[in-house]
Amino acid sequence: MFRFFPRKKLTTKSLWAAYYFDDEKVDAFSPYQLMILDPDSHIELKQIKKINPLLGYVSLGEINFNSVDYSSVESQSIIIGKNKDWSGSLIIDIRTEAWRDHLLKNTIPNILAQGFDGIFLDTLESPFVFENKEPIKYRGMTQAAIILVKQIRQQFPNIVIMLNRCFELISSLETDIDMLLAESIYTTYDFYHERYSHQPVNVYEEISEQLKQFKKNNKQVDIFTLDYWDQTDHQSINDIYTTQRNMGFIPYVSTVLLDQLYVQPKIIS
Repeated sequence: MFRFFPRKKLTTKSLWAAYYFDDEKVDAFSPYQLMILDPDSHIELKQIKKINPLLGYVSLGEINFNSVDYSSVESQSIIIGKNKDWSGSLIIDIRTEAWRDHLLKNTIPNILAQGFDGIFLDTLESPFVFENKEPIKYRGMTQAAIILVKQIRQQFPNIVIMLNRCFELISSLETDIDMLLAESIYTTYDFYHERYSHQPVNVYEEISEQLKQFKKNNKQVDIFTLDYWDQTDHQSINDIYTTQRNMGFIPYVSTVLLDQLYVQPKIIS
């Protein structure tokens, strides 16, 4: 599926960022060619519109107590669990028509009405855990995820869609997404020990090779990476950027809260 969306060609050296707060000044956004923003953060999009594209965050598999959408779905019996790492984040049964209707008729149209060029689809993997643990009770979660993304593309054919992870689904969604984000494949944040850490080498190699093959077969889909690390450790951050770019990915390194904007630090020898 080819979409006529006017955006700049991005390369491994392109700068992008994910930022979910609203404390940064307008000038802080100037280095970036792409941004993922929280649509509830009240950032004035017109002031940073030269960034192309601007993507609004959409949580497909979870909802937070503090979300503006929570009151409209809490009575619909679609909550199936909690995210142990993020306080107040509840996992959704994505098989339900009520949740799909809410996303397609309310959440996504409201985001696009703000002036976003597209959407970033997050947390779609969360319900898979339940299907893996109780395959009979939660049968159909994976298929529901595929259907949901396809319904979004069908209803909004001309927007930019970035999907986070869901590597087992990407072969089924290659014509429905424009961008794929590989979050935490090289480094991550260990919530239990409260520290940043590297992923096992074999895990990174397996995922990166899968993504490189996907990119080879789907040249129209840009692949981004989001890694987390201590921002005072400049040498390690540079290593992350170098490693991901060498794999052909478009990287960004931030802290786990995504509460500030960062550019790759300069190493002074």
